[in-house]
Amino acid sequence: MSINRDTIRAYYHLTKPGIIWGNAIAATGGFMLASAGNTNWFLYAFTLLGISLIVASGCVFNNIIDTDIDSLMSRTEKRELVVGKISKKSAMLFAYVIGICGFLTLYFYTNFPAFLVGLFGFYVYVIMYSIFYKRSSVHGTLIGSASGAAPPVIGYVAVTGQLDVGALLIFLGFCAWQMPHSYAIAIFREHDYHASSIPLLPIVRGIKSAQKQMLFYTALYWLSIILLFWFGYIGYISVIVLSGICVFWIYQMVSLYKPQSHDFDERVWGKKLFITSILAVSVYSLVLSLDFLFI
Repeated sequence: MSINRDTIRAYYHLTKPGIIWGNAIAATGGFMLASAGNTNWFLYAFTLLGISLIVASGCVFNNIIDTDIDSLMSRTEKRELVVGKISKKSAMLFAYVIGICGFLTLYFYTNFPAFLVGLFGFYVYVIMYSIFYKRSSVHGTLIGSASGAAPPVIGYVAVTGQLDVGALLIFLGFCAWQMPHSYAIAIFREHDYHASSIPLLPIVRGIKSAQKQMLFYTALYWLSIILLFWFGYIGYISVIVLSGICVFWIYQMVSLYKPQSHDFDERVWGKKLFITSILAVSVYSLVLSLDFLFI
């Protein structure tokens, strides 16, 4: 009995449940924004189920692909495939099964546009990012951000049945958000990424270059929020709340960045930015979900 529980737990962790939950929250934001208070809970349940299974499958494939570099980093050296709790063959079969189930769920219980967005996100994450660009290009983070923006768009399109301006702005916003979020992780976990030789921009081009890029993408994220308001997808209360968080995030990037000070610790700065990025996307998803109450 103990062995069975351990095996189930190992497969569960192989799917990176934290990422699944984060994507489910983001997908909820897109779904609820499109629903505008008229929620089809049956559709919502199957949309989240399909997204979660596809994300889980992508994470398992990513674990298989990254087994060698995971063994080099302290935060990933005890992952299930690295320590041999699960074989690659078993993990591969598991990834295929849950991935197929996820795509079938979207295809039969949502709509074809949602299915296509799911296929796009999966292809970008597993093929373009994990296999081709993560280890070879400083732009791998940008490419990977497109896959991370897919779940909220799937949630939105599951309701609307089409890719409209709202879907494109949600996609832009989540893509832009992921850049400073990912760079902040790279900064406060610099030692791990140096050990694995992943060419992340803060590692390859330095913290100052990363700061400029973070400011650019945070401004782009803010712009996407303003455009959601401009085109009538969110109300003035939502845009004020989200703009306030953007201002605070930018303040941290600029005012707390003091490389000339002997007290400055770039890892502490990076971790603060990471925490704010989590706050930003959580509030963003919540505001999208509840915006209909403010109109």
